[in-house]
Amino acid sequence: LIMADQKAFNDLKNTTLHYFLSTIKTEDVKVSYPLYRLRGLDVFKPLSTYITSEKILLDGDIQLENELNELSKEPNAKDMLIMLGARENIGELEIDDLYNLLYNLPQKELKSGIQRLYKSIRDAIKGKLENSRFLYLSEQFANNGTAYCRKAGGKIEVKPINEMYYWDNVLLPQNILNNKFKLELPTRVGEESVKKIFGVKLAKDIVIEIGAHSKNEYLSELTMSR
Repeated sequence: LIMADQKAFNDLKNTTLHYFLSTIKTEDVKVSYPLYRLRGLDVFKPLSTYITSEKILLDGDIQLENELNELSKEPNAKDMLIMLGARENIGELEIDDLYNLLYNLPQKELKSGIQRLYKSIRDAIKGKLENSRFLYLSEQFANNGTAYCRKAGGKIEVKPINEMYYWDNVLLPQNILNNKFKLELPTRVGEESVKKIFGVKLAKDIVIEIGAHSKNEYLSELTMSR
C-alpha cells in the first residue's frame, strides 16, 4: 500500500528528522518518525537479514525469501525494503552473519548463481580478516561446514568442507584433479584467501605417491650397451 501511494512513499524516503527520542535508551534518530516506527514493528524485523542484491534471506526461511523476491520485482520495492531495514549488499554484514550465511546456504538447495554468491561472501570476509572473531569462525566452518562443490564435468553437490579442494591454476595432471571435489567458486580469486576463509585444501596440498614399479630390463640393457 505504501509503494502504491507515491506521497506516502516520498514522505518516508525523503523526510529526515534529527531529534532525540527519549525511551529507556535515548537514541539519536536520523530517519523520519513514521519510518522509525515501521522499522520497530515485528513484521519488518526479518528484513534485517535480507540481502537485496543477492535476493537471499540469511535465516533460511525459504517461504519468506520467495515472498520478498516476488515483492522486489515491483516498482520502488527495493528502495522500500532497504528503508525498512533490508541490506543492500553482503558487505554490510558482520562477520558472524557472513559465516552463518555460509552454514545456511546448502539448505537452500541452490541451482544457479552459486559461484557469484560465494565470491561475494569471500570478498566480504576478506575485508574483515582483522576481526577478532575471524580465526574462531573460520576454524569452526572448516571443521563443521558444508558447501557446494563438483567434480570436473559433474553435477553440483553438497559436501563437507574437509572433502573439497580449490585451485586457480592446473598444476597437477588432470586425471588427478578430475577425482577431487572443487569448491563452486570462480577461478583466479586467490587460492590462499579461499583456503583461509573457507577452510578447503588446495591442489598443491595433494601429495602424489609413486607406488610399486618394475624395472624396464630392455631400457637398462640399451643404456648399458651405449
